[in-house]
Amino acid sequence: MRTHMVNELNESMDGKEVALAGWVHEVRETSKITFLLLRDSTGIVQIIGKDGETDKKVMKAMAIPKESVVKIVGTVK
Repeated sequence: MRTHMVNELNESMDGKEVALAGWVHEVRETSKITFLLLRDSTGIVQIIGKDGETDKKVMKAMAIPKESVVKIVGTVK
């Protein structure tokens, strides 16, 4: 699967699975949702992991230190 840049994401990609790579800019956690801001050289995108919909291993992995380099595969919404 090809890795996309943040600035390539648009409404026409809604519902499609994409891979993004970049640095963890910020992580915010609530009791059921984790928000991860992913930054690459073209911008910042918000990644959402919902408890019950997202694999528990993925939810735990989303609580990683800032500036970590990650690759994430998910569905555009």
